[in-house]
Amino acid sequence: MITDTANIISSLPWFFAIAGAGCMAVLYSKRREEQRKINRLSKKIQAVLADTTLERPTVPFAASLNQAAMTTRLQQPRLQLQSGVSGEAPEKYKFFSNMIARGMNPSEISEVLGISTVEATQLTRLCGLNDARNL
Repeated sequence: MITDTANIISSLPWFFAIAGAGCMAVLYSKRREEQRKINRLSKKIQAVLADTTLERPTVPFAASLNQAAMTTRLQQPRLQLQSGVSGEAPEKYKFFSNMIARGMNPSEISEVLGISTVEATQLTRLCGLNDARNL
């Protein structure tokens, strides 16, 4: 009986070492996958930021953004307009159409721009409708 207990106690360090190594392997694998995802998104963001050409689909989308900004500005209360609050669309939306053209999906765009996935999906649909209307 004492020998069995001694064998179990002497095996515990090996058990914990193996369990710890397994946990470390899982954590390393998850970290490596997250790093790949970060690198992929970073490359897409750099491509969007480096692209200075105005593609045809971007112009109508930018015009609709300007119209939305104008509508928002007209609907603001008079006191807000007098206090100098700007009705411009946020700068993050200026890159939206270009991100779609680069193949980014709504969840990636929502991560990059700091907006909800629902909002990114709606903006993607609006951009698609705008492109279809201009064909």
